[in-house]
Amino acid sequence: MNLGADLLSRGVPLYADWTLHPMVVSQLWVRYGRAAVDLFASKENAHCQLLFSMRDLNAPLGVDALAHVWPPVLLYAFPPLALIPPTLARVREQRHTLILIAPHWPAMYWLAEIYQLLCGQPWQLPLRRDILSQAGGTIFHPHPERLALWAWPVSEILSGGVYVDKNKFLCHADTIHWQDIVKNPRMHAVVVPTNSSVSCQKCNRSCNGRCWGPKEDQCQSLTKTVCAEQCDGRCFGPYVSDCCHRECAGGCYGPKDTDCFACTNFNDSGACVTQCPQPFVYNPTTFQLEYNPRAKYTYGAFCVKKCPHNFVVDHSSCVRACPSNKMEVEENRIKMCIACTDICPKACDGIGTASLQTAQTVDSSNIDQFVNCTKINGNLVFLITGIKGDVYHNIEALDPEKLNVFRTVREITGYLNIQSWPDNMTDLSVFSNLATIGGRALYSGISLLVLKQQGITSLQLQSLREISAGNVHIAENSQLCYYSTVNWTRLFRAENQKVLIRNNQSPQKCSKERMVCNPLCSDAGCWGPGPDQCLACRFFSRGRTCVKNCNLYEGDIREYANGSVCVECDAQCEQADDDSLTCNGP
Repeated sequence: MNLGADLLSRGVPLYADWTLHPMVVSQLWVRYGRAAVDLFASKENAHCQLLFSMRDLNAPLGVDALAHVWPPVLLYAFPPLALIPPTLARVREQRHTLILIAPHWPAMYWLAEIYQLLCGQPWQLPLRRDILSQAGGTIFHPHPERLALWAWPVSEILSGGVYVDKNKFLCHADTIHWQDIVKNPRMHAVVVPTNSSVSCQKCNRSCNGRCWGPKEDQCQSLTKTVCAEQCDGRCFGPYVSDCCHRECAGGCYGPKDTDCFACTNFNDSGACVTQCPQPFVYNPTTFQLEYNPRAKYTYGAFCVKKCPHNFVVDHSSCVRACPSNKMEVEENRIKMCIACTDICPKACDGIGTASLQTAQTVDSSNIDQFVNCTKINGNLVFLITGIKGDVYHNIEALDPEKLNVFRTVREITGYLNIQSWPDNMTDLSVFSNLATIGGRALYSGISLLVLKQQGITSLQLQSLREISAGNVHIAENSQLCYYSTVNWTRLFRAENQKVLIRNNQSPQKCSKERMVCNPLCSDAGCWGPGPDQCLACRFFSRGRTCVKNCNLYEGDIREYANGSVCVECDAQCEQADDDSLTCNGP
């Protein structure tokens, strides 16, 4: 069968389906060790026997690596671009060891996190015509040079020691000069007994006995133990003039702070610095702190002029969440942390975060932790093991009434993932006060997912005003109506956000069954039935509800019209008896 022709007949090749050439993968294993699990793969492009698949339900470890717990082994990942940030977040939060294949694109914000997490010497993949292929090697990537792919894993271990033992097939570990890699070998142990088997090849003659593999281009480059005494860090040669700048990590190719392979602390527009330019500087003439126009924020290992729009500014740093003594506010479309003047609004950990780090879903064992929460720092996930119960972990089914705890939630900083819901609940009205989905963490690039819920007829997310990052995926909900009336792009903050809506109840059938927006709603659409589910009102609004008229001349409580909003008159106003207004303002 012509696999290439079949693939092209079904559409453009997908980024996630490209496979690295086997010879390049073999070089990866030599440099970094053989990975045990491929995180984003298919049967056709997997490089490990154990794998998580993007689509195949029969994959050995399941579908969607980000929805599962990763084993504590060396991992390999060549993820779609949208999944690089959540992959890095998982590595950072759960301390996994990973060989990541990703583009070296300096403009991408996630490159800062890659450098911050770097635990090995990165390697630029060799450029060859067949480095990326699909359909059994019958289709090649037309422009692999544009991807600028690198393998990102340790040139310098900034913290901790080294322990390599009992790897009977591992070669050359005992030839490495580990003291040259570990930042402070006196403080951190280096334990590398003989791991090599008798079948290991010797280092190439040019390597002087120090190598990562047997070939000439696999020699270990020494950047510390060969330095002159005057060097206080690394070097690029044996002379005093060959010292690296003290802010360099892993080595350098020149003496300046812009010549570093990587930075020990922060990268400020290509220069390695101890700290990013601070918002205020001391003027010794006036003895005052003055505003610094060159100020930048700390974002991962980089200094940036402004934080990503879905992060929060805390003093001079970009953070995922404010500390417990501060609350998040927004000024001029910039989210920032300010000190609470009284009791802070209650922010709670989401699924997979902090106190719920090991949890995979909201369930009966953790639902009470969300009582009175106004903000979820992280994600909310609803899986069948949470809604129906998990007999293997002795977790009972969730009482649907308990989901009402989420009525106080106004913001989710990560994503909302609904893949299971109680049979007797036909909407998501427990999230009726949810105003913002932040998308600071994403589920396969998605920040709002409602999937295969056959009982849901309407979303009823009437307070939702913003989805800051990530895509919307609403699919396979056979009874769901109203979704097609919503202009989703009005909720987005980034141009690359997308909406995928498919295989729900058809708008024609919804209309036939009279599951349509209330006449008081404007053409902007609605989240469900009734005048309180409108995205905007055709005439006037009273609170969250659309009305045809304000109570200007009749009714127990008189009002005035502030534009299209009905506002109550002050209680001190005497109610007019005739056709005159009771009040003209608050």
